[in-house]
Amino acid sequence: MKILSFTLLFILLFIACAPSGQNHKELVAPEIETTSEEVDVAVDYSDVQPIFDQYCAACHPSLSRPNWQNYDEAAVYAENGLLVRRVIEQRSMPPPASPQAAAMQESDRALIQRWVESGFEETSTKIARTEISGSPSADPVIGPAMSDSTTEFIQSCISCHQVNVNRRGDIPLIAGQNLAYLKRQLFLFKWLDRMDPSFEMNRQALNLTNESIDQLAEYFSQLAPPKVSLDQQELKDLEVEIARGRLLAEISCDSCHSNTENNGRPISELVPSLNGQPREYLRKQLILYQKGYRKNATMQTISERLSSEDLTHLSIYYSNQP
Repeated sequence: MKILSFTLLFILLFIACAPSGQNHKELVAPEIETTSEEVDVAVDYSDVQPIFDQYCAACHPSLSRPNWQNYDEAAVYAENGLLVRRVIEQRSMPPPASPQAAAMQESDRALIQRWVESGFEETSTKIARTEISGSPSADPVIGPAMSDSTTEFIQSCISCHQVNVNRRGDIPLIAGQNLAYLKRQLFLFKWLDRMDPSFEMNRQALNLTNESIDQLAEYFSQLAPPKVSLDQQELKDLEVEIARGRLLAEISCDSCHSNTENNGRPISELVPSLNGQPREYLRKQLILYQKGYRKNATMQTISERLSSEDLTHLSIYYSNQP
């Protein structure tokens, strides 16, 4: 009886599991929705070099290789995976306890990763002279009158102060800036009378001859000033800040930087134009004057009277002036 019952149970189980003339439905893993950022602008070495300047040059190559200012050396570490591993995955570079690590932005790490993933190219067509944002139809010519070293410095300046300006809001636009002002600032950096917190501008200027400084200043002063792209929605959102900044500018700044009797231009060639400069850069310079790190008696006196909110309103106002 037990044998018969077991036999019947086995037959019923077999029938239940047997194919019914149709194939079993194949198990398919659920699709995982992924998103990817579309990169509409080529990334090349000129984009990541300023990051290496700011966060790596203090130790490399003075303490160890590689020299991140040398494309060939940087490309080796991009190709063998060490750059992504240490900067993106392990985050062991810059060293976790260092000021550079504390200051480094996530956008900087992301741009390094994009550079590596896009093939770690040295140059791309976007930095060709005819493609430089803000350049006039007839660019000043880099000709035989300039030394090879000056030509190299011009390209180095362009990589930070023109091509990357939208990404690096703490770097000023220098196209179309006053000739005398540009020349004076380069000499101040060279003489260490003006200190760049990252020391990068001082390091660059120390290698310049007086002739190179003259040629650099003349070249960039002849470029057309960059056009400010005004987003109407952003202007609406910042309406109150811009209005407050305008009032402060009229009281404290415009008489020198945007003089009505001089067609809205600075009162002197030694005074810079502020219109359209990145707001982060403007605010940073006011703080440097306020704390005495950047020297100018007039600017120190004015900035000391400004609150933190005032600095923000002024920088927002001037950054949105065409």
